[in-house]
Amino acid sequence: MSTTTPAEVVSRAEGTPRRTVVRLAIAPVKSLALTARDAVRLEPPGAVGDRALFLVDRARHRLYNGISRGRLVQVGAELRASDGWLRLCFPDGAVVEGTTADLGERLVADVHARQVPARVVRGPFAAALSAFAAHEVELVRPDQPGAALDVHPLTLVSRASVDALAGAAGDPRLADGRRFRMLIEVAGRHAYEEDAWAGTVVRIGEALVRALAPVPRCGVTQQDPERGAFQLPTLRHLARQRGTGPDGLVFFGMYGEVVDPGWVRVGDAVVPGGRPW
Repeated sequence: MSTTTPAEVVSRAEGTPRRTVVRLAIAPVKSLALTARDAVRLEPPGAVGDRALFLVDRARHRLYNGISRGRLVQVGAELRASDGWLRLCFPDGAVVEGTTADLGERLVADVHARQVPARVVRGPFAAALSAFAAHEVELVRPDQPGAALDVHPLTLVSRASVDALAGAAGDPRLADGRRFRMLIEVAGRHAYEEDAWAGTVVRIGEALVRALAPVPRCGVTQQDPERGAFQLPTLRHLARQRGTGPDGLVFFGMYGEVVDPGWVRVGDAVVPGGRPW
């Protein structure tokens, strides 16, 4: 079941459900566990602290992610913005921590066929993560903030869409929105209404964002969001409910970009068109 079951807020003026932010989640290290936040700062590169670091295969410098090793999601990560102190918490209770300011080798990482300049983060992280993944990896920091994001700076989905998918599939496990690893989850109004926001400006809290295009989904959505093991055929359910694109891709949720930076907090209004309530 979902970890969030917020009551919808009703607009006094209209007597209809008011769209609100009900969940914010970032991953300080891409592919490790999501961290729920009460507030995030949206800037042009994305949410501050989101996907600030990532893993690469040590030999090929290619992105090493949840598709390569799903159990990475069992590792919690906390990154302190003030000084870059990183704390990794492993499922056996082990904790590895240190500064991410100590940078070593320069490399060019292959991130979804993009060439991303980055530097290796020295310290105890690579050894601990390599042992856990049973694969030789390096922890790296991109030269450009936001460069480790999949395509665009932010993602969002409506709670109604997640619930509709779970209901149509008859599987309550699909109602756990964490499997989609979205930055912003919105409550209120109708399932899949965010699809119609493409190309429009949406006010979310203090920020203005432009909804861009639907998000193509991958095999990570089929994994247990806590353990990382295969759990259910999410892609098949999405294809049945939503159809497929020209290349056989399935889509769920929306990409976006930041038009006007600002803070977004759980409970903030989400207003398509950028108009105040």
